[in-house]
Amino acid sequence: ELSPEQALERIVVRTRRYAAYQRKWMRRIPAIVMIDGDRNPTEVADAILEVAGAR
Repeated sequence: ELSPEQALERIVVRTRRYAAYQRKWMRRIPAIVMIDGDRNPTEVADAILEVAGAR
């Protein structure tokens, strides 16, 4: 049984590990375009439309 703090730490570590695995896997796809999702939703949508329009 884990304490809430231990459970949270385990979730954080495993989530970061999974995200790193996804980034590594996606590097093998030559046509993939990465878009920074940390911006406001309007900027993200504009970036997606820009990429989609370029294809």
